[in-house]
Amino acid sequence: MNPSTNEFPESNNSSSGLWQYSIRLYAAPGMESLCLRLQDGHGVNICLLLWCLWLDQSGRTFDTKLLRQGQRRANRWHCGLVAPLRLWRRSLSKQGSWAAWRKRLQSWEIRAERAELNQLESLVADQEAYGATGLTWEYTRQILGQSALQHLPTLREICSGVDHSAR
Repeated sequence: MNPSTNEFPESNNSSSGLWQYSIRLYAAPGMESLCLRLQDGHGVNICLLLWCLWLDQSGRTFDTKLLRQGQRRANRWHCGLVAPLRLWRRSLSKQGSWAAWRKRLQSWEIRAERAELNQLESLVADQEAYGATGLTWEYTRQILGQSALQHLPTLREICSGVDHSAR
């Protein structure tokens, strides 16, 4: 996901709360670079992380079964489509004749990420958010894993500066 491209493709369904939340959060100062560090340095699936942050921010009670469902769904989509598109895109030069292909692959990658987020959001479509009282950050902690937990304070700081009212 790269909001600076201004290429947020439309999907067949209306804008999801998770997609809009992800765009706002990713655009927050420091978030893009943190996500790239977590993704490239720790193997964190950023769509899954954004979903967990969204769950935590909406005040949903932590549920191991839901988390595992989300991980399975996201990992199938991510490994099958998002990661290969990213690998191909990154292998192409930013200049010359490959630049147009690189841009096209980036657009497809963003579409695939949006579809991944839509699939994750659909897991809780019938659940009500309870309001952000007493956040535990439990979903986010679980996704970060031991090696990336050092970034949790930075993540908390970035999230505190984002308007979470539109869920």
